[in-house]
Formats: sequence, C-alpha cells, structure tokens
Amino acid sequence: GVGGGGGGGGGGGGGGGGGGGGGVAIGALPAIARRTELAADISDAIVSSLEVPAIAALLANPSAKIREETLDKIMDQAEEMESLQEPLVMRLDLSLRAMRRIAGFVAYSLVERLVEKNDLSPAFETELKEIVRNRIEETEEFSALVKPDPGPEQAALLWQQGRLDEEAMNDALDGRKNAFVLKGLSLMSGFDDKTVKKIVSSRNGKAVTALCWKAGLSMRFAFKVETGIAHVPRKDIVNARNGIEFPFSEDEMAWQLSFFGG
Repeated sequence: GVGGGGGGGGGGGGGGGGGGGGGVAIGALPAIARRTELAADISDAIVSSLEVPAIAALLANPSAKIREETLDKIMDQAEEMESLQEPLVMRLDLSLRAMRRIAGFVAYSLVERLVEKNDLSPAFETELKEIVRNRIEETEEFSALVKPDPGPEQAALLWQQGRLDEEAMNDALDGRKNAFVLKGLSLMSGFDDKTVKKIVSSRNGKAVTALCWKAGLSMRFAFKVETGIAHVPRKDIVNARNGIEFPFSEDEMAWQLSFFGG
C-alpha cells in the first residue's frame, strides 16, 4: 500500500529498483519469497516462475499474501510435483475449497496432517476423509497384489471352528497366502473385506498397524503385514516399541481407523 509506513516504504523502493534492472536472477527467488508482508503480485510472479524451491519458500512464509487464483496455480503444479505437496498442506490460511482440492491428490498421511493442523468442524473432517476414501477405492493397485485362491474360504472355515488365531495367520503370511490373510483380518477385526483391502492398499503404516491391533493381533504381526502385503514405503513403516509393543495409544489407533469408517 502507498501509506505503508515511511521507513518500510523506503526499503521496499530500494528492492524494487534492483528488480527493475532486467528481472530477478532465479537463484534470488527463494530469498524474495521469504520476505515479510510479501505483496500478492510478487507472490503471483514467484508462482509463475515454476521454481519449486521458491514456491515452497512462499508457502512457508505466513505473512506472504497469496490470492486464491495464485493458490490454484500452485495446486495445479502440486498435483504433478510431490515436493510441493507438504509445503502446500502446511500453509496456514487455506480455504475449505482449497483443502477439498488438496485432499483429492495428496497422500493419505498429508490429509491426516491437514486435519490435525486445522481446527475443522467434525462434518468437514468427515468430508475430507470421504474424499481420500473414494480415491483409494478408485485405485486398482491392489488387484495386482492378490491372485484368486481358496484362501478366503479356508480362513472362514477356521474362523467358524474357532481356530483362526495369530499362528494360523502367521503361517498364511509366511506362505504368501495374501487372500487368506486379508479375509482373516476382516473376520478378526469386524471390518468388511472391502474396507480391509482399502486399508492395506493405502500403503499407510499407521492404518495397517491399527487394523492388526483391532483384529487382536500382535505388533510383530502388524510389521510383517506392513512389509509383506501392504508394501508400506520404508520411511512410513511403523516399528514396535520395545520390540513388541504397539507404539500408539488405543485412541490414536481408533482415530486412524476412522478414516476408513471404522
């Protein structure tokens, strides 16, 4: 603004003079993006540069003014560029519309952070979880992991006989009987088959761990499911506490399962 404080205005003028001399060097953009009270026009110019480090710095700058249409441009880029997704989720002043859109393309764990970070109404939190759930449903990755086999019937039979326990589940897991294990997880946790498949195909270590806890299985078994069937990325694998214990409280695990309607 014109009346933006005498001293501050003078400093800004100096910066403007430097920029006028034939544009700004790309390397200088992240530093500019970190300036306090950055004007919306400058933010827009930084986003138009398509320079990821500068855009990430801009998102991390709480005093930078970012117009909704500028944020739309960032979201367009973030859909393709994973390195922008975390800075985008951590942005402080996201509109509900922006959060809805972000939930449509970022990883489950980032939607979880979006929910934790913002003081959302229960109804809106449910809506965001629904967006993630529908997305996971549409992902067909899972079909490649499971080949049709008699496993589900075998698991159901053992369940009826009261013999479906961790030992039986471990044997199936070691024998790569994935369909047996999934059916067993469904029967033991009370979740339907579709929900169990959604949780396992989410590749989310916390959710898989919570599912095994719900099924009354050990943390050691949960770790084997994470690595053997769910193919959780290494950085997201949940390890046991003290070698055998679940590292989360029961409330935390129930909260994880609430993303999947549990």
